[in-house]
Amino acid sequence: MMKHYVKPNMSAKSQTTVKYFLKVLSSICESIVFMYLGIVAMVNIHQLDFTFIVGTLAACLISRVIGKCFICFIISSTLLMIKYFNIVFLDGTD
Repeated sequence: MMKHYVKPNMSAKSQTTVKYFLKVLSSICESIVFMYLGIVAMVNIHQLDFTFIVGTLAACLISRVIGKCFICFIISSTLLMIKYFNIVFLDGTD
């Protein structure tokens, strides 16, 4: 968000340092989260609720379809929505 304000005031070496520092920091944070999830998953006794699982998956898919239809509508006409909807739906970006 502040990149376009800060970047011109930093040297190339500082920009590279910040870039790689943030990558390392994000990797460390991600590792900590997955270690915590792994520990919690192994320690607790789980009870599967298939209604909740199916409902959650359905809600995710429905919200994704609605979001992608909205994006296709904003970008272009219904021709794009019909022709390229599978590509837009499966591209992995939101």
